[in-house]
Amino acid sequence: LPVVYFVVNNLYGMGLRVEQGSAVSELYRKACAYNMQSWRVDGNDVLAVRDAVRKAAELARDQHEPSLLEAVSYRFRGHSVVDPDRYRDKEEVQHGRDEDPVRAFASRLLAAGVLDEQSLQEIDAQVQREVDEAVKFADESPDPPVEQFMQGLEEYVYAPDTAEQKGN
Repeated sequence: LPVVYFVVNNLYGMGLRVEQGSAVSELYRKACAYNMQSWRVDGNDVLAVRDAVRKAAELARDQHEPSLLEAVSYRFRGHSVVDPDRYRDKEEVQHGRDEDPVRAFASRLLAAGVLDEQSLQEIDAQVQREVDEAVKFADESPDPPVEQFMQGLEEYVYAPDTAEQKGN
């Protein structure tokens, strides 16, 4: 299948570094078991990610082959709201924040003269307005009725779940 698998490796699973949870910490290397081309890219470099995605998309479109991209990045918080994130020290987290891809790309745009400081501030303000509106909409929206939670999911079930459907 001409599929591009995109793996964001934020260096941690559920409380463990990837090296502690996987025999192969360079996750893109696992694709060789499926005879797929694969690449590892700096997930904090917007342009490097763009170029790698283009390469993988061309492979899928032109040669109808799957590939796997591993984008190495960093998450600034715990795995979920119940993760106290006590397994990382403050210096490591700060280093991750210093490599923030949004800030790094903004700096590149400023240095190249593509945008000025005022333009970046306007973009930041617009993004903040959009986020605020989305949060307000979610907060003000009623919860769906419990009966609707599973509605429409049947079409995504691939395995038969009754003896009649299985042909028994």
